[in-house]
Amino acid sequence: MTVQLGVYTMGFMEVSIASLSAAHRRIHDDIFQELAEEPGFLRAIDTFPQQPAFHGVSYESGYPIQTLTVWRDLDSVSHFVYKARAHRRAMRELPDLYIKMPNGRAVYDVLWWFDEDMSDGADSLLVEEAYRRMDYLLHEGPSAYAFNLKHPYDENGQLTDFRALRDQHW
Repeated sequence: MTVQLGVYTMGFMEVSIASLSAAHRRIHDDIFQELAEEPGFLRAIDTFPQQPAFHGVSYESGYPIQTLTVWRDLDSVSHFVYKARAHRRAMRELPDLYIKMPNGRAVYDVLWWFDEDMSDGADSLLVEEAYRRMDYLLHEGPSAYAFNLKHPYDENGQLTDFRALRDQHW
């Protein structure tokens, strides 16, 4: 059985993507161009049938931003998040556009391992799974079932050192 890694990220921006300044839109576009060039990136899902309801996450204002990507491995995700030029630039320059949640975070993310056969099904199944995993992470905290990059688990369900992933030299 071959596994793949799902990565779901959600947050709220003060303005819609269409309303971003030209410079900020360029950063957004650069991220997705760079993403497509990542060796471990498999695909992105950009159709979200609904705005999910998560415990402790307010939807009172702002424009929801959701991304769901599928990856071959944790190293590739870590490389993209911490080493990719466009993503690092976005982490420096875009946070002020995001609405802070009650816990002070601007963006929530969840990662989980799944059998690649699930990836062959309808995108809606992966979106529903992303919502379940995010809800679990928010309620229960990180585990092998649902985790984040600060508390990553490998494909065997073992907690791994996120600093080692972040600090790898590519």
